[in-house]
Amino acid sequence: MNTKLALATQISSRPRVSRWVRWYPPDLPFFKLNTDGAMNHATTKASAGGLIRDHEGCWVHGFSLSIGHQSSFMAELWGCREGSRMASDLGITHLILEMDSFLVVHMLQAKKGVEGLAWTLFSDILHLLRTFSEYHVQHTFREGNFAADYMAAIGQNLSHGVTMFPEPPVGIASILNRDAIGTLFPRS
Repeated sequence: MNTKLALATQISSRPRVSRWVRWYPPDLPFFKLNTDGAMNHATTKASAGGLIRDHEGCWVHGFSLSIGHQSSFMAELWGCREGSRMASDLGITHLILEMDSFLVVHMLQAKKGVEGLAWTLFSDILHLLRTFSEYHVQHTFREGNFAADYMAAIGQNLSHGVTMFPEPPVGIASILNRDAIGTLFPRS
């Protein structure tokens, strides 16, 4: 048996370990901003979305954004920028920015790693984050970010630009309810 086949057999016979993922509300005095970016591979149209919730999981404000033809990485950055700006405009002083892009989280935590056209968005995000009295940037898995994913999906159907949602859009109530009660989702 060759080495590659032996390794593949050994890896595939390992039991898959599942973990349970959920959305966690922030502790007072923090508000949590969840963002997401998406790019439709068929159309190459990119969008982003996000929402802010309080310590009880209640909706504070949300947004959806259509950004034209961009990469999913750029869509993630646009989501962070627009969400951070929305939180700042609302007068929030303590913010947790959470998303499912490990790469963007890592770069924001390190405050470096972006070059070229993305640098402008990245530096805007860092500037906005510094306006909060205290902020944290953290990663969650996709299963803990369903509400932001929903908001990004709305952006796929918008013309270019941002739409603000002072109230939850139709269709997101079940996701918000599941998050608020701490519903667990399996991740293999």
